[in-house]
This record gives sequence, C-alpha cells and structure tokens, in this order.
Amino acid sequence: MLPLEQQFPMVSFAELSKATNEFSSENMIGQGSHGSVYKGSLGENGTLIAVKVINLKQKGASKSFMAECEALRNMRHRNLIKIITVCSSIDSKWADFKALVYEYMQNGSLGEFLSDHPLITAPETTSSSIGIKGTVGYVASEYGLGDVVSMAGDVNSFGIMLLEMFARRRPTNSMFNDGLTLHGYFKMAFPEKVLKIFDPSLMLEVRVGNIVTNGDRSMRVDECLVAVVRAGVLCSMESPVELMGMTDVVANLQAARENFLGSRI
Repeated sequence: MLPLEQQFPMVSFAELSKATNEFSSENMIGQGSHGSVYKGSLGENGTLIAVKVINLKQKGASKSFMAECEALRNMRHRNLIKIITVCSSIDSKWADFKALVYEYMQNGSLGEFLSDHPLITAPETTSSSIGIKGTVGYVASEYGLGDVVSMAGDVNSFGIMLLEMFARRRPTNSMFNDGLTLHGYFKMAFPEKVLKIFDPSLMLEVRVGNIVTNGDRSMRVDECLVAVVRAGVLCSMESPVELMGMTDVVANLQAARENFLGSRI
C-alpha cells in the first residue's frame, strides 16, 4: 500500500493557516493533550475541514502522529471521519509543524450528541463509536496516554462512554475527584445498587416511555440496564488484561437490546 503522503495531496502550512484564519481561537473546535482541532475552509471551493494540529512539544506527539497516519493508511470504514490530506512542514516561526486534515462533520461532537440524545440503542452505539480516544477522562493512563495507540484504549473509551450515557455525567464532572472516577462510581454500586445511581430523569423516561407497569416487565427492563452497565464497567477496567473483548461486548449489548424490546411487547 502507498504511504499516506502519496495517497493524499500534501497541503502547506500557509494554506492551512489561511483556511483557519491563522488558527484563531474562534475557529478552535476541540483540544486535547496531543493537539488542537480547528474548523476551516480550504481552497477555491471552500471545502469545510477540521484541522488537527499536533502539539509537538507533548511527549510522544510525533509517534502519535505517525501511528495515526499509519492507522489511516490501512483503514477504510463508513463510520470513520474521512481524511482529506496531511501536512508535515514548518510554521511561520520555522518550527516543525504536523497536522491531519479531515472532512468537517456538521453535526457536532460526540459529547454534544450524548448530551442531546443520552439514551441510544445498543447497536447504534456499537457501530458508530468504537475508536473514540485521547480525551481526558475517556482513556485510562495505563494505556491511553503513552506513545502507543492500542485497542485497549479504544475499548476503555467505549466503556466510559456507555457509563456516561446512563449517569448523564461526564468523566470530567467535578464530583469525580480524590481518586473517584466514573468507572469506580459504577463499579462500587454494581450490581445491587447500580440502578440507584442512574440519572433519575433517564429512569423516568425509560419507564414512562415504555409503559412499564407490571413487575415482570419492570424486572426485565432492570436486567437490561444492568447488563449494559456491566459491559461498560468491564470495558473500562484499569488493567488491559481485565477488559471485555469487543466481540463479547457486542453480543452482550445485542442480548440486552433483545431483552429490552421483548419487555415492551
């Protein structure tokens, strides 16, 4: 397979600077430990882009850039953001500059989507969210903040996202301090008390929206919710060797969905 720079047309620092209004703060749409993301308009056609500028002062940033380039070189999937081009050059101060240029997604970030749509069916979540990482709170330090991009980090991010959906609290919420994490919050309550820490308004939506009235149906719904949380907890364990495999995750979530849908009949 051709190297990434031969697969995609290279773009200059000057072009990206112009596209993002000199990387203005008004155009910044995201920031993480390894870089910042800017919205821009590239070329005569005004193609909307998202420019991920790598923070080369961060330890492991160059390796992270190369790892991401290698991953993009080998992957093609309808649920992955399309890469348009790359930039490996020098900036206006003659410092090294590296960036990845993606197709701009109009519908906002995953975090914003979860805030507006906190309860998503299992198959939709599974198919569209694997591969989310680097963000503080979503990746464990043991395998997310080093120099190597790993499947363990992706699994962990997926697990945290599941727990976030049901707690309606982000992993960076102020309540998670002094060693308490979103993962630990659910793990301590699992399984007997886990439903008590769900967001109350979410539980009301589930029961009223699905007209849960009799005891048997209510029990099946509760079993479904606990099963999803169990997957989230096992996907976000501190040690990579304790993580649930994604094949098992999908099977468990599909079974929970079928149980949930069956309770509505």
